[in-house]
Amino acid sequence: MCIVVDTNTFSCVFNQKNKEHFKYSPVYDWIINKEGSLVYGGSTLISEFRGNKLNLIKLLSDKNKTVRIDSKLVDKKEEQVKMIVDDDEDFDDPHIIALLQVSKCKLICTHDKRLDSFIKDQRFFKKRTIQPRIYRNKKNEHLLCRQNIGTCCDQNNKLNKNELDELVKLLNQ
Repeated sequence: MCIVVDTNTFSCVFNQKNKEHFKYSPVYDWIINKEGSLVYGGSTLISEFRGNKLNLIKLLSDKNKTVRIDSKLVDKKEEQVKMIVDDDEDFDDPHIIALLQVSKCKLICTHDKRLDSFIKDQRFFKKRTIQPRIYRNKKNEHLLCRQNIGTCCDQNNKLNKNELDELVKLLNQ
């Protein structure tokens, strides 16, 4: 299963000291302990991931727990998305819609409820079956399953015990 983690929930997912981590611990567990992968790409999203976030992405990448989508493809799609909704001042995440479209990722973890209408928008996701699902809290834990594995994801990236111990140790530093 792969998932896009929006910058507004990134620390909630990966920082176990974050006061809202309990809502997102299933996402953390799925990525770290099971077959989950973090999907990222595009110049805008990567620029939002600064400092420790980029270090964490590198660490996860080294353990085959990320899927990087070609930034040129995402950036090109982002421009197309912007042209479609150029009159909506409330829409500040065309890069997220573009990443979901290009990657065909079926899940996103976000606080941003403004994204809902764009994820449900037929201009971006024509069929209900390809419309991404949204993880917001533990009530959405059922979404973290094999049927939500996107085509961009390797379905067999579960870490062995040594790799898992090493990753957890590095995450807790």
